[in-house]
Amino acid sequence: NHPHSHGPLLIAAGAGSGKTKTLTNRLIKLIHDGVPPEHIIAITFTNKAAEEMRDRVQQLMSHANATANESENSSTPFVGTFHSLGVRILKHEAKLLGRTPMFTIYDDDDSLSLIRQTFKKFKLEKTRHSPLKLRPQIGRMKNELLIPEDHLDAPELEIFKAYEHALQKNNAFDFDDLIEKPVRIFQQHPSVLERYRNQFRHILVDEYQDVNTNQYFFVKLLAEKHQNLSVV
Repeated sequence: NHPHSHGPLLIAAGAGSGKTKTLTNRLIKLIHDGVPPEHIIAITFTNKAAEEMRDRVQQLMSHANATANESENSSTPFVGTFHSLGVRILKHEAKLLGRTPMFTIYDDDDSLSLIRQTFKKFKLEKTRHSPLKLRPQIGRMKNELLIPEDHLDAPELEIFKAYEHALQKNNAFDFDDLIEKPVRIFQQHPSVLERYRNQFRHILVDEYQDVNTNQYFFVKLLAEKHQNLSVV
């Protein structure tokens, strides 16, 4: 009964109560009210949820266009996961991190293999240090935006730096980089952040209660200027 057009919006409700449907319909309403689709991003946590939302949006947009006797809008909003949005940003900004847009994404096995290769260059006390122990520590550094120098001992820090250098040399990012690296770019390059803030003027986030530190800052930095953030 009280349409909410601009500004922050939090929708809190239990499971199965239609939160995602509400967020999807809000997205369509924004387009109907004149917001260009390319200025809208909707972020989910899984590819399945993103696909379902994307299908709903396409169906509702097609229905709205048919009802209004209009041709289908050539532009569409971005609907995807945090990581897929991170990949999209990194493809445009890869040179800032010493990569090309054709970078490789390492999965957990690739990352662990690279850490093991890096370990071979260092002689460490195996009872205290191991690739299996360090891999989650590196992920924590990135997901929580921690300063490695404050949380890793000297040998671990050397391996972390060597691992990051190897990723760059291989023109690769690990899975945690896909959000951490865009956040670092936003923090270190204000002009780049400003460009994305003006591009993504309306941000919608599903399952917002599950965001980690990295994802929180990712959304916060993008939404800070226009403050058109809708979350469920």
